[in-house]
Amino acid sequence: MQTSMNAGTEDAGTDNAAASATARGAAAAAAVDRDVLAGLAKLRGEPAAEKPAEAKPDPKPDAGEQLAEAKPDAKPLDEVPLDDRAKARLAAEQARDRKHKESVTKDRADIDAAKAKIEAEWKPRVEKAEAFEALKGGGVQALLRAAELLELTEDDYAAAAPAVWALSPKGKADPKAKAAAAGTLQAHGMEARFAKLEADNKALRDQITARETAAKHEADRDRYLTGVAAELEKATDAPLVKKLAAKAPGKAKELMLAAAVELLDEDGVIPSAPAVLARAETKRRAFLADEGIEPEALIAPAKPAVAADPKKPAKTLANEGGTGTTPTPAKPLTGKALDAQVLEGLRAMRNSGSVTK
Repeated sequence: MQTSMNAGTEDAGTDNAAASATARGAAAAAAVDRDVLAGLAKLRGEPAAEKPAEAKPDPKPDAGEQLAEAKPDAKPLDEVPLDDRAKARLAAEQARDRKHKESVTKDRADIDAAKAKIEAEWKPRVEKAEAFEALKGGGVQALLRAAELLELTEDDYAAAAPAVWALSPKGKADPKAKAAAAGTLQAHGMEARFAKLEADNKALRDQITARETAAKHEADRDRYLTGVAAELEKATDAPLVKKLAAKAPGKAKELMLAAAVELLDEDGVIPSAPAVLARAETKRRAFLADEGIEPEALIAPAKPAVAADPKKPAKTLANEGGTGTTPTPAKPLTGKALDAQVLEGLRAMRNSGSVTK
């Protein structure tokens, strides 16, 4: 039996060797055929046939892909839990980044504002300079345009005409033309200076008048508010305003003035003192309510002081064990204590000889 098994094994090995040899032979024959066909194609001038592409093995996945495949439920970085220290550092970094962005935004805004200010200041000047530069070589029309840019008035034109004529060939030939032009320009300059002085004087007078008017209005306002304040002393229906006046007179004055202005705007007439106090009380009550303060708590009557008991002596340093000069009144003795005190007094009198047996 062992012999038959060995024989079967030998037969199988022989068959495998034969198959392998056959495969190698077929591969060699195929290679020879390809070489022959390639040679014939070369002789004919035909392009050589391309070799079939060899199948490449799939690339091995990298470590990250293997890790992702191994852990499909991995959490993103923003979902990773952080401890308190990491959270504090993250919050500090975010705060610094936010502060930096705000600073950059402010700097950009300041730069833009400065740029806009410079442009607004210099753009008209540059445009006017460019306009004058463009007038060169423009002749009489350019001269008239320059006069417009210089904002000359009709009187200026009348004074400038003789001076312009004096520059012409005929004007230069006339000796009186130059003198007449100079006189005209001098007279025109004096008139312009006088006109400026009058304008300055008028502006000064208007300023003085406005200041006097403002002072008169302020005096009238103070006199009016003084009357309202006098009415406040007698009023009983404005406790909040009265309390404010006692604590801060300036704020109370501003409150009453605001109330008077409101009533004046509503009715168009000067309001009476009681009406001003009523409106001021309403405004003060609304202000306190907005601040979360109960108005009634401020105007509640104070608790009366407890009257001292005339029979009970007041506490002093002396009767509290201190070193004061007020003596502590002695308690009246009764019963046996009183008898003992009387007996002791009698004995003392007898011993002194003032009382005999």
